[in-house]
Amino acid sequence: MSLQSKINFRQILVVFLVQVTLFFCLAFGSGNSYQVSATVLNREANDATTEKPVDDVTYEELKAKRSEAQAQRSKMASQKGNSDDEDLSEKLNLDESVPDSTKKFFKQIQGKEPLIDKTEPANKEAYTTPRQK
Repeated sequence: MSLQSKINFRQILVVFLVQVTLFFCLAFGSGNSYQVSATVLNREANDATTEKPVDDVTYEELKAKRSEAQAQRSKMASQKGNSDDEDLSEKLNLDESVPDSTKKFFKQIQGKEPLIDKTEPANKEAYTTPRQK
């Protein structure tokens, strides 16, 4: 036997053993035994756990209460939505002026000012937080 035929025989043997192993693992160890031991529950329509139907008057009262609760939730949501619009301007700092660094950035993009590769400002007053030395 040549070396090539030995390698092919080994490859075929390994693939066959892997397939047999997978077959037996799926057949015997996949946990399907739990499905076999499950019990079947048969409930009757007259069981005590089922809800009994209500009469028309009670049904209409419950329906009115649900619609009233929904109207209150809608009203609260609309009031909350209006307050979010007021908070939005505060969150975005729309009342504050644009920082100098942002103005400089816009000028650099428009080509009115040369690009500078420095990551630190030229003066110490431009820092928003004090630096540790």
